[in-house]
Amino acid sequence: MTRLEMVEKIREKTGVTYDVAREALEKNDWDMLEALISIQKNNGTYTTINTAEETHQTRINHKTTVSGLGDKLRSAVKWVISLINKGERTRIEISYRDEPLTDISATAAVLLLLVAWYVPVGLFLLGLFTGHKFRISASSPTGILINNLSDKASEKAEEIKVQMHEE
Repeated sequence: MTRLEMVEKIREKTGVTYDVAREALEKNDWDMLEALISIQKNNGTYTTINTAEETHQTRINHKTTVSGLGDKLRSAVKWVISLINKGERTRIEISYRDEPLTDISATAAVLLLLVAWYVPVGLFLLGLFTGHKFRISASSPTGILINNLSDKASEKAEEIKVQMHEE
């Protein structure tokens, strides 16, 4: 193989300029493998020639990348599981005339909202006008806020019912 062909082959494999390829070959006594390794170390470009050193380095980089993705995936799965567990501990209690009827987990309610939002929304509105009350069992600030909003919605529904009966 001529020196020009060697330069072209290096350029083809690494994507470097003609001058960079020629210089790497000259510095490495026209040894293509050494020139490729030199270019890779200096520019971080990937070559397709498989040397033992390169294959090992590629495997290390791949493991690092997979490990990083694995950690992120594992972290995301842990977050989703903790969110589901919190949703399972949080219950939406449904009562009629202060008599508890049933309760449903917040996870199930959110899934139902995502799949068919009109069903729980419709049942909630219907329940408000038929005297049903909805409470969140969580004592967190969010649960207290939702319970207050639910109480206000029940009061407004009662006002609307009274106004309708008067007319």
